[in-house]
Amino acid sequence: MDIRHRFTSERSDGLYLQHVDDQQEERPVSRKRSQWPGALLALQLLLFARIIAALTVHVTDCDETFNYWEPMHYMLYGNGLQTWEYSPQFAIRSYAYVLLHAVFAWPVQFLSLDKIYAFYLVRIWLGVCCAVSEAYFYRGISKFFDARMSRYTLVFLLIGSGMYISSAAFLPSSFTMLTTMAAYGALFHGNYKMFIFAIGLGTLWGWPFVAVLGIPGAVYIALCQNLITYFIKWTFIWLIVIMAPLLAIDSYYYGKLTIAPLNIVMYNVLSGKGPELYGVESWTFYFINGFLNFNVAFVLAICSLPIWVCNQSIPLHSVLTVLSPMYLWIGIFFTRPHKEERFLFPIYPLIACSAAMALSECQNIYKNSHSFIRTFFRLGVASTFLLYMLLSLSRTMVLHIGYQAPIEVYKQLPTLVSEYKSISKFQDINVCVGKEWHRFPSNFFLPNRYTCQLQFVKSEFRGQLPKPYEAKPLATRIIPTDMNDQNKEEPSRYFKIQNCHILVDLETSVATPFEPSYSKDVANWKSIITYPFLDANRSHKLLRAFYVPVFSAKKIYFNQYIIMTSTNLIKMSPQKL
Repeated sequence: MDIRHRFTSERSDGLYLQHVDDQQEERPVSRKRSQWPGALLALQLLLFARIIAALTVHVTDCDETFNYWEPMHYMLYGNGLQTWEYSPQFAIRSYAYVLLHAVFAWPVQFLSLDKIYAFYLVRIWLGVCCAVSEAYFYRGISKFFDARMSRYTLVFLLIGSGMYISSAAFLPSSFTMLTTMAAYGALFHGNYKMFIFAIGLGTLWGWPFVAVLGIPGAVYIALCQNLITYFIKWTFIWLIVIMAPLLAIDSYYYGKLTIAPLNIVMYNVLSGKGPELYGVESWTFYFINGFLNFNVAFVLAICSLPIWVCNQSIPLHSVLTVLSPMYLWIGIFFTRPHKEERFLFPIYPLIACSAAMALSECQNIYKNSHSFIRTFFRLGVASTFLLYMLLSLSRTMVLHIGYQAPIEVYKQLPTLVSEYKSISKFQDINVCVGKEWHRFPSNFFLPNRYTCQLQFVKSEFRGQLPKPYEAKPLATRIIPTDMNDQNKEEPSRYFKIQNCHILVDLETSVATPFEPSYSKDVANWKSIITYPFLDANRSHKLLRAFYVPVFSAKKIYFNQYIIMTSTNLIKMSPQKL
């Protein structure tokens, strides 16, 4: 018997069958057409949350700065920092992906506004796209499952700290998070063409490994809905539509035929080098990270399949369609030695949906029990959401309070450089970083009214630092010198500290020969701007992870993020900075 006919025409749990579009598909939808909150209200709530995130979240990953913001800065302003991944010799990153976002920054460049507006305009656009994808995903869950499960998913998405940090991040993992939501939202709506397109777009323009998340949906369409020919046809059509501009754009920028998604797969899987060069983490890394970003929802998501087994009120094929992508991703990435927080971004919406299913199933188990027991479990659900909300807001708060310093400090650079320029005889201002190179938020924070260069001074870091693009037209086609794909240190990157005009550093209690306390060297450096930055080593482990009023003030400690100016330059003029 076709698995679709496991549903009767009308079921005791309030679902009935409906024909959908031209596929004449039978699937469960809610009997009640009305839903609260409606799609529009849900979108408004999500837009508010995502725009707040775009304006307040710090840059959480240096890969975002150097592999995406910097190439975009080069596209718009003709200068920026280049990593080895963008060398035509390796070409494992896509300029098409960068260009897709640069379009939304062009108005700022065209109007000759400060570059920082381009940074936030792109972020806001990313937040808006995320909110739209979430609202579509939310509505699709209501149609495919029920309104209660969609409401639970909305709460987990809206408040989750993971969504706060990922929604406006300029990263392929965030992009594929959006395409995954759009894909499964389309699947739940019965729009299979859109599902195939969204998975294809995320795979080819974003991150090729995300194709794994499309496997369960593809099985559902091809086998459960008996649409194998349909699936193959539209996969071929969308492959051409998506791949043609990608191939054209990347080949233009690299100056040769380039298939960036293939290159990144070859490097990570077949080269024998792989991402382990950039560090390995314990098997507990993702479990800790998942709990920090989704707390009780992450626990519910991990336990969603066992919980479903206890009740099975939702058909098996529907459960597997939504749960198996998450479990597939966990099975692959949790076992890899190299782990990064951003690698979980694509399954964040699936974590929220799986947690909602688990909680909904817990309620279904006791729906026919005594009224006292039902009331008890309703209170348990309410308590779960209250705890989730408190922990999520607490986590978001500590992220903002503890790690906002780099962006806040770099925001002050235009004013400082303007004052510096008035007493400087030099054409260029050298803004230097040492151990804090990885927290540089991008050249969009350096003023465009003056010529500023970011320079690296030697620190204890022994990996490869990025290098400025050549100051030539189509420098993206030039193979840069002194670059390697093995993360080996390139001494040519270092700049003499004596030639720095402005230095950005984090003052800590530990000093080394290559990372001295510059702020204490008052003979050469004058501290101008400081901002508190959380000291994880000295702070209480729990309170550095979650903000608790009163207690956090006593148990977490801060270092100072500092902008310093060279006293040698100050001595040239009676003016003071």
